[in-house]
Amino acid sequence: MLNLIFEVLGRVLEHAVAEFISGWGRTIMTAFRESVLQGLLCLFILPYTIYYAIELKRQRAEVESVITEFMEAGAVRNLEAAYACCSPHSPAKEEIAGVIESSYEVFASYERLSINSQNPKSDGGIDSYYVKGDIIYTGKQSLPLEAWLAKDNDVWKITGIQIGSTVKRWSSKKTRIAIGVGALGVVLAIVGSMYGSFISVFVGFVVIISVGIWAANNLLKKK
Repeated sequence: MLNLIFEVLGRVLEHAVAEFISGWGRTIMTAFRESVLQGLLCLFILPYTIYYAIELKRQRAEVESVITEFMEAGAVRNLEAAYACCSPHSPAKEEIAGVIESSYEVFASYERLSINSQNPKSDGGIDSYYVKGDIIYTGKQSLPLEAWLAKDNDVWKITGIQIGSTVKRWSSKKTRIAIGVGALGVVLAIVGSMYGSFISVFVGFVVIISVGIWAANNLLKKK
C-alpha cells in the first residue's frame, strides 16, 4: 500500500516539476521577445520570473477580454461596441463596419477565443501586444487569429486583427533567440560542472530543455 502511495506521489511530483520547467521556459522565452533585459531578469532571478508570469497572465486576460468583446460585438453587428474596442489609430468606424459586413462569416457563430502565443512590447513609453491563436466557433470549427493591440489610457485597444488565411512561420528572430538562449544554457552547464556548482548546472540544463521544447512545439505547429 505504501509503495503504491509513494508511486502515485512520485508521478504527481514528476508531472508538477515538468509543468514548472515547461512554464518557466515559456515565460523566459516570452520575456526575451519583449526585451533582452526582461529575459535575463527572468532567467536569473526566480522571484522576478514569478512576478513577470503573474503580470503576463493579467495582461493576457485583459487582451483576451478586448478581443472577445470585439468578436461578440461583430457577431451581433453592434458597430459601436466593436469600434469601442479599437484604437484611435485603427481604421475608421466606416471601414470597420465594412469589414464586419463583408466578412460576417468570421464573426457569426463565434464561441470562444484560444491564444497560443503572446508577444508584449514596451518601447519609448508605448506598450503594444501581439497575439496568435484561434477563433473557435460552434460546431468546433476554428480559424487562425492574429491581433495587434496598443495601450490607450491604460486600456488595451485593437490596432489590427486578422482572422483566417494566417500562415504560421518559424521566424528568423525566434531562431536567433533560441540559439542565443540555448548557448547560454550550455555555457552555464559547462561552467557549473567545472566549478562544482550544482545550481549553475541545473539552470543550464533547464534552459537547454526549455529551448528544445519550445523549438519542437513551434516546428510542429509549422506542419
